[in-house]
Amino acid sequence: MEYNTKQTPLKLPEYGRLVQQMVENALTIEDRDERTAYAKEIIALMTRKAGKGADAQKLWDHLAYIADYQLDIDYPVEIQRHEAHTSPEHVPYPSKEAFYREFGRLFEQACRQAVQIEDPDERKRCVDGLKNRMAYLLKKKPADDMARMRFEDFMNRLLQKADKA
Repeated sequence: MEYNTKQTPLKLPEYGRLVQQMVENALTIEDRDERTAYAKEIIALMTRKAGKGADAQKLWDHLAYIADYQLDIDYPVEIQRHEAHTSPEHVPYPSKEAFYREFGRLFEQACRQAVQIEDPDERKRCVDGLKNRMAYLLKKKPADDMARMRFEDFMNRLLQKADKA
C-alpha cells in the first residue's frame, strides 16, 4: 500500500488524486483527437466534483494548470495562465518585548502616550484610567504584588518625565 504522503502532492486537491492521474495519463496519449476527447471526459468528471454551478472557463483553466500547461489539445475556451500559489511574506514579530510582560506592549504604549498629553487634567484622567485598568487586570490574575509595584514604579517614572517636560 502506498501512502498519500509518499505520492506526488496534489496541485488542486478539490478534484482529488484520480483527476490528477487522469491528466497525467492524458499527457501520454499521442493522438491529439483522442487526447482532446479524453480531456473532455476529465472536464465532465471535474464538473461533477465541482457541482452544477461550475464555470467552464474555470474548469478548463484548472485542467491546464494540473497539466502544467503542457496538454496539447483544442481548448474550447481561451486558457488563462495562473501562477502557482505562493505563501505571503513572513510578518516579523516585534523584536522588543514588553518590559512589563504581565500588562503587554500595547498597555505600555498607552501609558507612554497618556503621560505625553499636554493638558494636566486630561493627562491625570488618562493615567487614572490606566491605573484602574491595571488594577482590574491584576484582580483577574492571581495576586502579584511585585507586578503591582513594578507598574506603579513605571507610571511614577513616566509621570516625572512628563512633569519635567
